[in-house]
Amino acid sequence: MHESEWLPRLLLKSDLLHICNLFNLSIDGFRKDKLSTRPVEQLRGVVTSALVRGIGTRKAIRGKIPMHLFYAEIAEDAKEQIPENWKSLSFEEIAVELDLCSQLRIYQKIAIIYEWHNDQYTEHSDAIKKNAVEKKPLFQGIFNINEDEMVNKAIMRIGNGILYPTVDEYTEFIESIGANEKWEAIKARLDENENERSKLNYIASLNSFDRFLAVIAMLPEQERLQQIAFSMYLEEKENLKTEAFKQVKMETVATNEQCSRLMIELEQAKEKNHCLQDEIVQLTDKILTTDKALTFSKAELQIVKNERENERQKRIYAEKIKELFEELVPLSIDAIIVTDSPDPRIKEVFSKSIFSKNFLLKEKQNGTIFKLKNKVWFIDRQSFKNTQDWLHIKNFLNENEFYFEEYNDYIELLKQYIQVIEKDITEEYVP
Repeated sequence: MHESEWLPRLLLKSDLLHICNLFNLSIDGFRKDKLSTRPVEQLRGVVTSALVRGIGTRKAIRGKIPMHLFYAEIAEDAKEQIPENWKSLSFEEIAVELDLCSQLRIYQKIAIIYEWHNDQYTEHSDAIKKNAVEKKPLFQGIFNINEDEMVNKAIMRIGNGILYPTVDEYTEFIESIGANEKWEAIKARLDENENERSKLNYIASLNSFDRFLAVIAMLPEQERLQQIAFSMYLEEKENLKTEAFKQVKMETVATNEQCSRLMIELEQAKEKNHCLQDEIVQLTDKILTTDKALTFSKAELQIVKNERENERQKRIYAEKIKELFEELVPLSIDAIIVTDSPDPRIKEVFSKSIFSKNFLLKEKQNGTIFKLKNKVWFIDRQSFKNTQDWLHIKNFLNENEFYFEEYNDYIELLKQYIQVIEKDITEEYVP
């Protein structure tokens, strides 16, 4: 039995999301950062399809992943979570370590065995598959394991913290966040202290981040700081994630605000453009119809020229705003906007995506709505005057796992649309 028939069934939603990101897999109409909103079975189908379509191929291209390249990429990715010396262990030794390893998922353990001990994987593949499917220890029954030895190893791992990052890993993290210069300065200050006690007192006086750098600098001579270092390391990584999230949130708010301003400016520019056109028509009529046309003063002619130039500049400005607006709001064939009273401006932008409430109800009644399940629905709450009618259709969409957003005005629609819709620009995967 090929792995594609049983391995995806063992994966949690977090596993499937990780694999989708690792192999650039996606669902039409959804950005990668929105995959977590999709049902787990839909994600499982994407991964299964990629593995099935990869059977018999040698290279991984979009939507096709050969099994040997799948395992190779998974094993390479998982190496960051285990000690480097594990690769030199024998099959029996690595099997014991993997059975005790809690931070690796089952598909990662299988990939490591496939890559590092392929002969043994081939020999015991049926037993490994059977244990995996039945949720037993992965290598149970393949060879005898001394239970006391396993217990002792587990206790040693807990007590000695052998899964803590190495000093080199901490150093790479410090360099990756651009704190290497500060770390070198702190190490120099530590060297100025004469004894261990004065060094520790100096570390205690530092702020949170500088204290973390100083503790890492002390690790080679103070192994007792290992647990403290790891705890501080996790805290700093979490702080980085929090800051990154705040930055993304601020950028999203700024984009939404800019979109709102551009919409207002676009409407103002259109209104001014109409006014200028009316003035030009009036002045032209004045030139052509009055008895004084032949004696029209140069000053008045200059006014006409200035008005025409101003109108031209306004038109150019309005076109630039329109171009920027279209760049911020990319059209998508996967969007369906349901409203009975579309704003004229929205109707102009999304002319091919707008449908009435009756369309939604008719598709639901006929059962043909399920053909549109992969669409993103934006529903105008104001089109449902009766609250019971709205709750009825809302419950139907939720129960059948449709992706939809409700909105109350065109600005809210634009903000939700920008955040959700993006064209599928998945690049070809090259191992």
